[in-house]
Amino acid sequence: GMAALMMQDELAGAISCWPVKTSVYEALCAGQQQERNIAAHDIETAAPQYFHLSEIVILPAYRHRRHTAMLVQYMLQELGTYLHNEQAIYLTAYAYSEQGARLMQYLTMQPLLPATATADGQALWQLCIPNREQLNKMARAFAVD
Repeated sequence: GMAALMMQDELAGAISCWPVKTSVYEALCAGQQQERNIAAHDIETAAPQYFHLSEIVILPAYRHRRHTAMLVQYMLQELGTYLHNEQAIYLTAYAYSEQGARLMQYLTMQPLLPATATADGQALWQLCIPNREQLNKMARAFAVD
């Protein structure tokens, strides 16, 4: 779902990560699914394993102040609620900017498709989180002091 980061009654940023059905995830990975066409009926509600990070937005006044880390840590905590029986979780995301690409790298996401091979015309990144131990390691990397 979506989460907003509020700082003293002001919106500082937001993150949007959705559990998607296997067919949607596979279409994203094949470069055939446009992000804007993911609809409510594409959301997986029963033990999701596949997720799509559709946006992380930080308002300019709040950039470079660990606010991105706060949002990512929140997303990782939410993903942790879906880790059952050590079943891996898979995540895709488009990097719409150079900063987005750097964040994908920091998240240890791997480039999956170049922009020329996706329906959205953006490079697609992918991450497999194999177990809770790896998820916790990632969450610690984004811990905010």
